[in-house]
Amino acid sequence: MSETNKNTPWWMVGTRTHTVLVQAGDEEEARRAGKAKLKAKYNHRAMLRTVRLATDQEVRDRDAHPVRKETATAERDAALLKIAQDFCGVETLLMRGRDHLDFPEVPVNGLKAALEAAYKAGQESVQK
Repeated sequence: MSETNKNTPWWMVGTRTHTVLVQAGDEEEARRAGKAKLKAKYNHRAMLRTVRLATDQEVRDRDAHPVRKETATAERDAALLKIAQDFCGVETLLMRGRDHLDFPEVPVNGLKAALEAAYKAGQESVQK
């Protein structure tokens, strides 16, 4: 479906961790398109939790600085992974489908240090 079709509504489709905007005629079409886009973009196959009409603001923002967003997201994800590895002993932030891999034991002092590091990284990114 053409992204320039003004008569076709935009839908927000998401899982617990990712959301995408798709243009579709009805909810079922949006669900199928959203699943395909999530799989292609994030290699993500989780159950959809959100299928709703997108707001006008979400549609306007969908193309706002796409390169900058992707760079910022990649930098943020790398910083979060480093914090998780350094303070929480986590190898990856990807869900692996196993409780013993996806739910690590993290001591309170490690959690506190990770939160402080994330807060500091957020402050530094705003100052840039």
